[in-house]
Amino acid sequence: MITNAVEYMMSAVARNPGRLALYVPVMDGEQCLAEETVTFQELERLVVGYQLGWKRWGLSRGDRVVLLFRPSVELYAMVISLLASGLVPVFIDTGMSRKKIVMAIEDSKAKMIVSMNRFLRFFWFMPALWRLRRFAVDGIGFGVHPSSRLFQKPSKTETLKIETISPEDHGLISFTTGSTGRPKGADRTHDSLIAQHLIVRKHLPDVDGDIDMTCFPVWVIHNLFCGMTTIMPKVDLSTPASFNANAVIEQIVRYNVTRVSGAPAFIRCLARGVLKKKQPLDRVKRVFTGGATVPNSVLKKLVDVFPNAAVDVLYGSTESEPISGVSARELLEDTSENEGYLVGYPAEGVEVAIALLAAGPQSEADVQENLRPAFQVGEILVSGSHVLKGYVDNVIATKETKVSRADGLVWHRTGDTGYLDDKGRIWLTGRVKDAISKANHWIQPFPLEKKIDELGGVIRSALVQVGDNVILFMQINKSWDEISVQVEHLFSEFPIAPIQYAILDALPVDGRHNSKIDRPLLREQMLNGEIEISGQF
Repeated sequence: MITNAVEYMMSAVARNPGRLALYVPVMDGEQCLAEETVTFQELERLVVGYQLGWKRWGLSRGDRVVLLFRPSVELYAMVISLLASGLVPVFIDTGMSRKKIVMAIEDSKAKMIVSMNRFLRFFWFMPALWRLRRFAVDGIGFGVHPSSRLFQKPSKTETLKIETISPEDHGLISFTTGSTGRPKGADRTHDSLIAQHLIVRKHLPDVDGDIDMTCFPVWVIHNLFCGMTTIMPKVDLSTPASFNANAVIEQIVRYNVTRVSGAPAFIRCLARGVLKKKQPLDRVKRVFTGGATVPNSVLKKLVDVFPNAAVDVLYGSTESEPISGVSARELLEDTSENEGYLVGYPAEGVEVAIALLAAGPQSEADVQENLRPAFQVGEILVSGSHVLKGYVDNVIATKETKVSRADGLVWHRTGDTGYLDDKGRIWLTGRVKDAISKANHWIQPFPLEKKIDELGGVIRSALVQVGDNVILFMQINKSWDEISVQVEHLFSEFPIAPIQYAILDALPVDGRHNSKIDRPLLREQMLNGEIEISGQF
């Protein structure tokens, strides 16, 4: 029985030692400074060397190491070696603000950090770093060692030692962005890593010889477990919405990429580039996107750009990947008049419940007593062997979002709102915290926003409540006079007038995927007087 997820990669090494495991570009904005490649056999040697290094530096089973730098061959060799050794890699998103990063480091309880010099060199101003051993991947500095000292070249006879893991042992800790508060450390145990790996292979099956281009750094670990080649695009992952599409297209052609995955912002930019070149990528067999809602206008482009590919939209979260999925063709052919965004049938092994629950700790009985029938909106709860059971060292967050079940699993409260249709498919309508409360009515933002976004002249919109005011933020490419009548008509049936509106050059988006509208930031900017109201209707 496999207890340590790294055993999957070692099987891949044995099957195809000379196969390319990773291609990683070293990016400075849109400029590629260098290219790193490694075969599965070469990667295994690096993993052995880092395993020896952790031992030399005195780390023991269960110790945590923060990894805070951009994807590289070195990063993935460290991750695999830590997992194999029963040590715990801690992922903190480099796109978060310095304040949020420091919070995550404080809560990580790590013994070591591997990061970049531009962050570590100011460690004396950050008490959270004082007690950690500090290593930089790009040089040395006062109180900072070069990361090369973590590697100990193995002899030809030294092999990887894979620790047997208990079900409750931490595997990988990945901190959420903390967009609505303090970042939380999602506890990816080895059990959940294995379960997730297996459920993804069922939901998005791969075939031997597949080559995947992905913008999701954590997804690379799954690919390594599959024995699948990963080509990371020539994109600055801190700004995946803007890049040189021609350079990425050239990669797809040069490496005969068969699968492409990324957030909607990445996929949208890539599709625009392909349409401009008028050369569809007909060798790609599978495309999937997730991390935010996807408008039909983008889906239509994807079907044209990848004519021979199965194009899917995935729904999931850090705590539960995946939850569901739906094909682009099903979305484009759907003739129902249901409200919101269709995200498909639950993946195999995933249970979904729609319930109206109060804030705070709940019981399984509470879930069952508050279930909603088909087409009735409530909070989306998910359960399955791959659903994370808690947050590391955060009892409050765990109690607020996890409901224990009698079978040992949990219901995870996603914080998303939606409903199931009469076919059992999931439809998204918004977030619990973003529902509009006006005149004793609760309005879900996604259905209205979707209709507004489909109007000619509207690029993107967000309906946000700030105090007692309901504000429609819009990015448009026509004058307000040309679209105002249509927009006002959409709101005529809802008792939330008057509606203020603000026309912006661009709506702020999340730092990780550049795809979700950053509603907390919009509220903050309004309260700080940074956004001017354009008018009301």
